[in-house]
Amino acid sequence: MFLWLMCFLFPGLLLAQEEVAKPRPHLVKRLLNLIDTMAIRGIDSNYIEIPDQPWAFVLRSNLSQAFVDLHSETRDASPIKMRLRSTTSLTTSVGAWIGYRGYGLGYSIDLSGDRGSNFTTGFSNILDFLLTNLNIGAMGGRYGVNLRIRSYEVKHSLQTAWEENSKNPVIRDYSMEIAEPMKVRSVFADAYYMFNGKHFSYAAAYDQSAIQVRSAGSLVAGLMYHYSRVEYDSGENIDLLDIMHGVGQMKMWQASVGAGYAYNWVPKKRWLVSVMLLPMLTFYNRGKVFYYERDHPEDPTNQEVHYVDSELTKNKVVLNFDTRLSVTYNRARYYLNAYGTYNSFRYNNNEGGSVRIGDWYAYFSWGLRF
Repeated sequence: MFLWLMCFLFPGLLLAQEEVAKPRPHLVKRLLNLIDTMAIRGIDSNYIEIPDQPWAFVLRSNLSQAFVDLHSETRDASPIKMRLRSTTSLTTSVGAWIGYRGYGLGYSIDLSGDRGSNFTTGFSNILDFLLTNLNIGAMGGRYGVNLRIRSYEVKHSLQTAWEENSKNPVIRDYSMEIAEPMKVRSVFADAYYMFNGKHFSYAAAYDQSAIQVRSAGSLVAGLMYHYSRVEYDSGENIDLLDIMHGVGQMKMWQASVGAGYAYNWVPKKRWLVSVMLLPMLTFYNRGKVFYYERDHPEDPTNQEVHYVDSELTKNKVVLNFDTRLSVTYNRARYYLNAYGTYNSFRYNNNEGGSVRIGDWYAYFSWGLRF
């Protein structure tokens, strides 16, 4: 059905492009003229070119993976530290996108791996909207805002335990299966401003609605927000609850501000390599932990648990990094692009434990301008 839909839409848009000279409805004409004006406003044509073909059809593939690290330690005189690393399966998806100077509509389908829901949206003059597998996107200008919501479950974990003051610190290192899958829901949002929009094009690297023809860089200012909820409070996970001293659910909030640098390198004609590094200082770092205990602690075979109490925790100011990398090849009306990013966030609680949540994703695309 997906392929039939693309086969139906693509020829229709080609016909629409051939009839561009015909009078358009007044509102549509004004909107497209505004987009055209925004695309060229304030740029130096010696550094940035705007393609003559405003429409684009793109085939996309996506790879992504997420992880959760739980850290704890025993309360003995010689404490034993433990880490459980839970990682999702590698998720792959394919899809298509059609748009006008970066503003458009796309759809993707998951092929393998974690099939949790993904919701993303953004502004760059940006609107990028993804609900489960539906996305609407656009990019351009000096600024951008991105929002990504991800929900998933993990069932497998690698457990490592060690004693720091021992000659043989590693006590055990083995894989385990979580009885009731750990549920994770995360919200990532970031906003940024490019100071050198005259010579540097973020759109050239990430949606190819512009072409960087000479190398240029820009200072970047950014804001970031992160929220995550981790749940494993089922009685079937009683062993995990014991390891984490009764903590069965955690909520975490983090807000950061920073400044960094982005650079578009044009090593030779048609090629573009773009790198952005944005150190982010966390000025708001809070968490909330929820405690559970056994219904019948005198009966070790009984796995029923109940909620007891919750506690707000404050964390130290930390330094996070927003990193992005993109490689693009342009040839006439065609282009190839690959880009990716990595995120990692860490929180501590008052029970000598901590959690680190992160993910990475990479996109690969082939585009046709028309």
